[in-house]
Amino acid sequence: MTESTIDYEALIEKLHGDGPIVATEPPLRGAAAADAGHELMLAEYGSEEAINRAIRAGRPRVGDAKGGPLTHRQRTDPGC
Repeated sequence: MTESTIDYEALIEKLHGDGPIVATEPPLRGAAAADAGHELMLAEYGSEEAINRAIRAGRPRVGDAKGGPLTHRQRTDPGC
């Protein structure tokens, strides 16, 4: 979605209006929900490669040098 296609004023009214939010279609479940989500991602990012780059950027590898090692160090005090 691009900024030119989003009517933010209508969205604000829908989310903050006086009435309850009503679903326009029944909820999707299982494979149908996964397919709809995948179509949404393709529409947003344009290609499978772009989706994979976006996912990889948000998921650093454990112990990756760029993100730093994931370690927990605790100081011990023998007097405790």
